[in-house]
Amino acid sequence: MTWPKSFRAGRTLAVLPILVLPLLMAVLQFGFPATTFFDPPWLIMIANTLFVGCVSFILAGIVWRNYLLTGRIQVLLLGCAMLLFGMGGVIAAFVRGLPGGVNLNVTIYNCGALMGGVLHFLAGLILSAGHDPEAAPKRRTWWLCLGYLGTLLFMGAVTLATFRGAIPLFFRQGAGPTLLRQEVLGSSILLFLFSCLVFLTTYLRRREPFLLWYAGALALTAISLTGFFIQHSVGSPVGWVGRISQYLGGVYFLAALVVLVRSAQSRGMSLDDALVASLTGAEEKFRSAFAHAAIGFAMTTPDGRFVDANPAYCAATGYHLSELRKLDFAQLIHPEDREANLVQIRSMLAGEIPAFTVENRYLRKEGEPIWVRKSVSLVRDAGGAPRWIVALIENVTERKQIEQQQAQDLGAMTLLHHLGTLLVSGGNGDLQPVLEEILVAAIQITGADFGNIQLLDHATGDLHIAVQRGFPRWWLEYWDAVTQGQGACGTALERRERVIIEDVEASPVFAGTPALEIQLRAGVRAVQSTPMLKRSGDPVGMISTHYKTPRRPDDHALRLLDLLCRQAADLIARLQTDEALRAQAEQLRQSREEALVLAQEATAARTVAERTATVLRSINLVLEQGLANQTEAEMCGAILGILEGATESRISFIAEMQQDRRLCALAISNPGWEACQMYDAAGPKEAPTFPLHGIYGKVLQDGKSLIVNAPAAHPDRVGLPENHPPLESFLGVPLFRDGNLIGMIAVGNREGGYRLDDQQALEAMAPVVVETLFRKRTEAKLFAAHHRLTTLMNALPVGVSFSDDETCRNITGNPTVLRQFEVSPTDNLSASAPEGTAPGRQVKFFLDGREISDAELPLQRAVAEGRDIPPLELRVELPSGRRWFASASGAPLHDQNGRVIGGVAVTMDITERKIAETTLQELNRELELRVHERTAELREKDRLMLLQGRQAAMGEMIGNIAHQWRQPLNNLGLTIQRLPLMYNLGKLTQETLEETIDNSMKLLQHMSQTIDDFRNFFKPDKEKAEFQVGDAIAAAVTLTEDRCRYHNIAVKVSAEAAPSILGYKNEYSQVLLNIMNNAMDVLTEREVPDPAITITLRAEGGRSVVTVRDNAGGVPNDIIGKIFDPYFSTKGPQHGTGLGLFMAKTIIEKNMEGKLSVSNVAEGAEFRIEL
Repeated sequence: MTWPKSFRAGRTLAVLPILVLPLLMAVLQFGFPATTFFDPPWLIMIANTLFVGCVSFILAGIVWRNYLLTGRIQVLLLGCAMLLFGMGGVIAAFVRGLPGGVNLNVTIYNCGALMGGVLHFLAGLILSAGHDPEAAPKRRTWWLCLGYLGTLLFMGAVTLATFRGAIPLFFRQGAGPTLLRQEVLGSSILLFLFSCLVFLTTYLRRREPFLLWYAGALALTAISLTGFFIQHSVGSPVGWVGRISQYLGGVYFLAALVVLVRSAQSRGMSLDDALVASLTGAEEKFRSAFAHAAIGFAMTTPDGRFVDANPAYCAATGYHLSELRKLDFAQLIHPEDREANLVQIRSMLAGEIPAFTVENRYLRKEGEPIWVRKSVSLVRDAGGAPRWIVALIENVTERKQIEQQQAQDLGAMTLLHHLGTLLVSGGNGDLQPVLEEILVAAIQITGADFGNIQLLDHATGDLHIAVQRGFPRWWLEYWDAVTQGQGACGTALERRERVIIEDVEASPVFAGTPALEIQLRAGVRAVQSTPMLKRSGDPVGMISTHYKTPRRPDDHALRLLDLLCRQAADLIARLQTDEALRAQAEQLRQSREEALVLAQEATAARTVAERTATVLRSINLVLEQGLANQTEAEMCGAILGILEGATESRISFIAEMQQDRRLCALAISNPGWEACQMYDAAGPKEAPTFPLHGIYGKVLQDGKSLIVNAPAAHPDRVGLPENHPPLESFLGVPLFRDGNLIGMIAVGNREGGYRLDDQQALEAMAPVVVETLFRKRTEAKLFAAHHRLTTLMNALPVGVSFSDDETCRNITGNPTVLRQFEVSPTDNLSASAPEGTAPGRQVKFFLDGREISDAELPLQRAVAEGRDIPPLELRVELPSGRRWFASASGAPLHDQNGRVIGGVAVTMDITERKIAETTLQELNRELELRVHERTAELREKDRLMLLQGRQAAMGEMIGNIAHQWRQPLNNLGLTIQRLPLMYNLGKLTQETLEETIDNSMKLLQHMSQTIDDFRNFFKPDKEKAEFQVGDAIAAAVTLTEDRCRYHNIAVKVSAEAAPSILGYKNEYSQVLLNIMNNAMDVLTEREVPDPAITITLRAEGGRSVVTVRDNAGGVPNDIIGKIFDPYFSTKGPQHGTGLGLFMAKTIIEKNMEGKLSVSNVAEGAEFRIEL
């Protein structure tokens, strides 16, 4: 909130008493005698009543009203506290004048101060916690009465108890304060100091001036209580400093109230709302949401003056908030829409309507009109009076432009319909006005600057201008008679097809001919000529439109022009036929047969014209539906009704081909829906799909129109759904877009069947249906894309700036870049802006310490060089003096022809990273020295630990070899001892001897293989290699197999996956062997019944996970965090070195970049290896 400088200066001076009074109190306490020098009872009575009682009662009254309106608990606590404090001061003042009151008033006042401090303390707790409790409206009166009445009863009880002696005296004149009084008063001081700190910290967070003055009042109250605490006699100098502090605190309470009133006035709020906002911080949350809203949001007074507007509203209107506050909201509305808006606002203020939504035009600051969708509502106060008008606006200019384009197309089709009507009616036989109307329609459809219609002279074969718009006489004289091959018109006549010349200077048709100079002199830079061909293919004339700039009409305009040319050809042929009929009236009477033929031709031409008019009316209606309906389904349903009316059909459907070669119905007429029996007729109608078969399937398979007037006898017929009405006749027309088959239109059950002209009519309407359907879809995608792009740009955390011209003299950007360069949305970011005071011209850029010009910036370079500019690290100096570092890159924008039309730049604030890099460089230099010193020490320690680890591994290897050899040696001994026994029994044969020798050799080979296995197992791998984790587990299990068997330890291996990893297989197996040996040692030592080791292999998130679990009871919690430390062992110095698990963790985590951890599970310990 902004306050006048004089008020801020007074606020600074107001802090002085809080600093000076304690110092004065200390000086008086130690430098003057503690005796009474001035203490008249009447002065205390008046001062306490005025400064303590009245101020407290005023605040309590304000709180009374505010709590009834808002129900905030902290407000009620403050009101009760002020009432207690005020009652205590007033009662103490009156008691002071009674006999013996000099001692009694201290007790009463101190009790009131204590309870006031308690209530302030509770309010402070709620305030600091950020809570906002609110009582229900029905209970507010009860709570308020309970609080205030309880306060009055408490003070009455204290007063009565004091007079009756139930409460010991707190103070004795001449003897000083009692211990009880000091405890009560000391507690009060602490409570008020805590409350002061809470209000002060809340002020620092919310910057609400009311909180600051209220905190000052609480601080002065605590100072006054301190003066009373240390005084030894009533009326002493220290006591009077305390009283002055007390009265000054009352002034500060009033100042807080004045500040609150000014705050309410500056915000356009009531006093009650301003108090709640100060205590709850509700406005702070609203301001944050208000500022970051994506749509325009504005608040005005009921008379139309702006109170506030968010950045989105300012961006839409082009005004800064300070400028808007000087305007009436009606000034933004376009004059043509203003009165209608004001009528609705007056109705809303009168209570006739609660709100309204309207689309109208706004005038931006520079005068540019924009279309907005505006929602306006009224906020009333508790009494029902209007307080604010709230308006939400959204820019819909682009959608309105699309609607205007569609309206223009509708106007063109209306002209075509009118010409069709002339064709049917025949007009008055005068060709000239009809040709003028055709030319007007052609110029409007193609967007040309001028044009002409030429008719063919069948006698000479030349084209002669019949009507024209915008050409000088000398140009008309030059092109009065155009032969085949001459200019664009002659070339189109020769080819019997349209000729489009996008630039006459670059066209071979005009190159090197006098016609080029004629065209340039007349201002013609582009031309299109379309022949008017009769249904027989013979030309009747030419429609040419001309343009002042090089260009080409779009495909949609050319399709409409084709319709116009066909219609014009029929009309001209009709009028020429009528003219010929009138000229040959005498000959018709002489030749009856010839007259009959001519009559039949005329009748056929009239029938064709009528049919053409019907088709054009239907096309007109289709285009109208494209504008009138909001959804694709509604539009398609309306189009079906038009098609049925044009073909006199009773059933129809429009369907689209899907990628799975099934037909998806976009719309089906009501009889078709009811016959399908798939949906409730009154319920939603989801689009069904059908396979490609039957009569309608043949249309799509052949890609041709199909008429079937006897469907039941057709060879491709298929069954109809149950209760479907009989199909008496069928007409299907395929739908194409860009040469691709996309669906079909089908109608049926026309009385008398379908004819070729019905097919031609439906084929003429099919392109319009396709164009209308896809335009509706494009419109929906366009709105969605625009919304996504706007949301994305506003939400990006990096700055994006862009220019839509080749000179980069006008640059705008998203909210992030505006904040980076400290500019408003209306400011120009360009460093080469034409305005000398533009903010972009005041910014300085430095690259590698050198100040660079605007031409060297990424955006300007991207536009000038036509290529992407990689990120550059720049130092930016803003006019405000702030310096920051940016990473900026640029890219050019191209039009559809590849020409550079502007550029875009992305700016990222890397100031923190640059600071971090500088700090990191300093740290790196310091760390290099420390690392060098520590590396030498660690290398020596590693060498000793590796030596000890190898010795421990060797001991374990010897023990495992002993386990592996024990059984083979026993078997070998038994075999040798068996030989003498068999010899003595006479059973030692050659075969028995050879068998015994063979078995002995196998045992010796097994023992030799054991040595090789252990030697290979403990041989370290030199390089990482990919290996199967299951193979490493199998190797470790094999080496411990005999020992486990000897101690009856069951080893279970469960492989849920077969992952492979890159690492050192032997070292991995050594880790597993170390863990298993530790498990076997513990199982043997603790003599666990049914000892077991379970090894599980699985894959998690692309990593292999191996767990080794035992049932030995687990690792004690006090040492589980130390078992991986070097030299830590629980086996004693004779059985372990404490290096096994340390080396295992080093192998897994340092050598193989994995993770080794341990945890206690249900029955024992579980080691987990992740790689």
